[in-house]
Amino acid sequence: MTLNIMLRRFLIFPTLAAFSLALSVLPCRAQSFQPGEIVQAKAYGEPVQVKVVKQDSSGVQVLLKDWQDGTFKEGGSTRYYSPSELSRIGAASSGAAAASAGYGGNASGGSASAGGGGANVPAAPADLGGTGLLSKQQIVDYLRANVGTDGPHPRKEEVNAAVVEAIKKRGVNFKYSWQDLPDFTKAGGTQVVSYALQDNFGPPASQKWLIGPWELQFTNATGFFASRDSAAKMGFVSIEPGHTYIWKIHQDDPPNQWIDGKWREATAAEMKYQGGAGLVLLDGEQHWDWIVHKDMTANSGDWINVADINTRQMIRSGVRKLH
Repeated sequence: MTLNIMLRRFLIFPTLAAFSLALSVLPCRAQSFQPGEIVQAKAYGEPVQVKVVKQDSSGVQVLLKDWQDGTFKEGGSTRYYSPSELSRIGAASSGAAAASAGYGGNASGGSASAGGGGANVPAAPADLGGTGLLSKQQIVDYLRANVGTDGPHPRKEEVNAAVVEAIKKRGVNFKYSWQDLPDFTKAGGTQVVSYALQDNFGPPASQKWLIGPWELQFTNATGFFASRDSAAKMGFVSIEPGHTYIWKIHQDDPPNQWIDGKWREATAAEMKYQGGAGLVLLDGEQHWDWIVHKDMTANSGDWINVADINTRQMIRSGVRKLH
């Protein structure tokens, strides 16, 4: 056997052995996802964030975001993906795409600027800095600095949650409309920010602000816009400081039919996207519990909304009764 043949065998056989070994371990390198992990998938060709429920022989079961407020809800819709259809957000393999998509870098591949969406940037402060009513520009600038894209981003949900809490805490100095939507979306805002903007025009109401007599009206409005819609006059509700209330449901109800009840403070969950104080009238009209909060859509005057706490479909609007 010549020296050349011996050298070729020495070089080829170890290479083939290594290649065979690599093939044998490939199946073991399939992606594994943990319950609760937020990963990226595609829905109708668009990237979306999903939450892993479990991984089994059928694939990876994930929880989809609620279509109304864009959050993951227990008991929400789920579906299965194959592991290959999912990717970890901000993974190294998608670094180039991340830069062009606004993952804290610039389109030319430069490094992330201060306050950008890089993984090492501290969590966004919930108050956005300062005090008083937030302006549109403040919120847009904050979203742009911490997210900066209408596509996927590893901190998008976290940053939007912080913005919502800041809006609820401080209120905004502008009335949000559909024309504002593109500005917030392009900066990285999601629908939860839109909901909060709609519900928090002006300073948050204090509990003291809700105390007193309110003339009630019935409205057929489908949302909390009672102060702007045609309405039929009803009775009144008088909210007393000592956690009691008196409710005259109809205009012609005699005093012996008035409800003499108690109220409690509304929880943050019950207030949904609205900040400030709210309260719950216990065992009110139709023996239901009713939530009361300031009507932030009113163009002038002091208005409240009174709605059944379970469906929010039965609405009574109230204007402050002048003495």
